[in-house]
Amino acid sequence: MSKRAGTFITLEDVLKAVGKDVVRFMMLTRRNDQVLEFDFDMVVAQSRDNPVFYVQYAHARCCSVMRHASKMFGNTRLTSDLLSCAQWRS
Repeated sequence: MSKRAGTFITLEDVLKAVGKDVVRFMMLTRRNDQVLEFDFDMVVAQSRDNPVFYVQYAHARCCSVMRHASKMFGNTRLTSDLLSCAQWRS
């Protein structure tokens, strides 16, 4: 990719291709004084090589755990104190 040769991609194009969350994550994982090398194939792959995929998967799992917890405990405020009960230790 070369700016001089006119073969560059705008941020708007990147946002349309992969989404704003992916761009935000990739920008936060690099120092702001470094060149951001953006690997399109890596950020859309659902594999171990893609840190964005891991973070999105972890978020989905956390949401699932919270959904199941609200079904089990209702409106009870969930705190770490509940883990001190013998029935929850294992």
